[in-house]
Amino acid sequence: MCKNKYKIFAILLIILSIWSTSIHQIIPNSKIKDPYNNNLEYNLQTQGFSEDDYIPIIEDEKQALGNITITSFDFDEVGFFNYSQKYPDLDDDFISEALNMTFLGINFTETKNVAQIDNLDEEIIDSRKITVVLNESIFVKYNTSVPNSEGYLIYGPRLYPCKLSQLRILSYGTGYVKEVPEANYSIDGSNFLKFIFDENFKKTSHNFSMYLIWEYNLTIREWVLFQHPDKILVSQEEQVVNALFHYGFSVQGAKFATNSLSSKVNADNLDINLQVNPPDKELLADYSLEINNDTIDDFVNIDNSINISTTGNQESINLNFTTSYTVKFVNPVGNTWAIDRLIERRNVRERIYFPSLIDGPKHIILKYLMIYEKTIILDQVFTNSSLFERPVLYYDLNLTQIEEAFKQSLIFTENAIKKQGLKLILPYLIVGEVNPVMIKYDANNVLLIKVTDNINMPLVGVNIILYYYQKQYGTYISNDLIQPMAPVSTNENGEAVIRNVPNGNYTVMIYEDGRLIKESTVNTYQRFNYIVSDELHFPLVILIFGVISGVFILLGVIFYIQYKNRQNLT
Repeated sequence: MCKNKYKIFAILLIILSIWSTSIHQIIPNSKIKDPYNNNLEYNLQTQGFSEDDYIPIIEDEKQALGNITITSFDFDEVGFFNYSQKYPDLDDDFISEALNMTFLGINFTETKNVAQIDNLDEEIIDSRKITVVLNESIFVKYNTSVPNSEGYLIYGPRLYPCKLSQLRILSYGTGYVKEVPEANYSIDGSNFLKFIFDENFKKTSHNFSMYLIWEYNLTIREWVLFQHPDKILVSQEEQVVNALFHYGFSVQGAKFATNSLSSKVNADNLDINLQVNPPDKELLADYSLEINNDTIDDFVNIDNSINISTTGNQESINLNFTTSYTVKFVNPVGNTWAIDRLIERRNVRERIYFPSLIDGPKHIILKYLMIYEKTIILDQVFTNSSLFERPVLYYDLNLTQIEEAFKQSLIFTENAIKKQGLKLILPYLIVGEVNPVMIKYDANNVLLIKVTDNINMPLVGVNIILYYYQKQYGTYISNDLIQPMAPVSTNENGEAVIRNVPNGNYTVMIYEDGRLIKESTVNTYQRFNYIVSDELHFPLVILIFGVISGVFILLGVIFYIQYKNRQNLT
């Protein structure tokens, strides 16, 4: 019975030693877990970039200019009573006092048509002219009993261009004003009114007042709205930005030179008050106004319209203001981009940005938005474009010089080597529009990764999953869908090489037998990225259990020898 006990014990020790050398194989082969997406059940569909999803609101870079109207008008210069070159016979009537005409004045009635320019409403007809209605009054005395009197009068306005829309007569003796039918007067080729009073009144002498209702056009010159060209840096997915704009114009009112219909000059003695309504005026702030370089105060109305007093002599009117917009990158991956995809061979990729304006003035175009693209350098760019065929500009960016501005970014860590990037100037935008911008570039960087255990022994055959801005890196990267690359395994030296990747930092997940053993950050700026795992390494397990196995085997041999010795003694 004792002999069998030693024999059984020795067999158990040998079995235990065999079990100890293979216990490392009992580690469960669990499914790889993705710390960002919970699992790696990849959606291998690739969502294409459809141009049909984006429609421009405006086709041309056209600013709305709002509207300008006239609220008061002061001009008191007599027109032409006689024009001897064309009506020489009237000279005798004025000399003999068969005809006497007295200029009473010009009254402003209303603004009939405002100057306005809009870039959104197709029903608004753009016009740089303001049409005002004027009532010019003239007192007339005539006496046709004077021998050889002509029996008619003429009158031409001093302002140009004027169109007579109505003639009214206040006849003394009747006491009321009546409109003269068009058949009873005429307008000649020089825009002169010709009125045959002898036929209208049937009297040899009479006094009456004549009211000429003119439509007079003034022209808005050099009417512009443009943004000051200072670049506006956008560094967040959604950000409020402020822009400074210049709004300028002048008003030209023309008139005939004294006693001449062949020479036209600016109506420098025409005083007018304007009400200017810039586009989206309720969203504008910080107004400043200069007229002929003189600063003007107290010109803003309660409704944010502008009061301006000027002349018809083309005085330079300069208005500055600021306004705010909310810029948003639609569904971006990381800081500045929404989609990155492989489009040619293994290295030609495309970065697609989706900038938009979600709030701000709806009629004022915003330009000069700038982003710092930190993962593409100048030499890598093949082409650049925007979906709406608006110009996209880019310049070299020295990231070293802006280290402080980016000390919180993913690119700049304490161990990163600072590199170049791009200053990307986005195309102009208008509120409500998303204009995709594309950069085609050469992803020619290489990630060299070496994975070791905590005693610097290489980890062989571990899987590496690569993440870019917390999305798994691959041929297509967006927030909605990804086309990931296959996991990369380390070689016998614990090394892995991943080629044709964009510049920047990456997160790597190291898996051994399906278990996540290490998360680390690597970048393309270093020759080698060393990752040291804190996990108990496979060879160390063998060493520990090997020692245990050796002890058990030694004990087994000792017990076996003792068993044999006892058997020989018996």
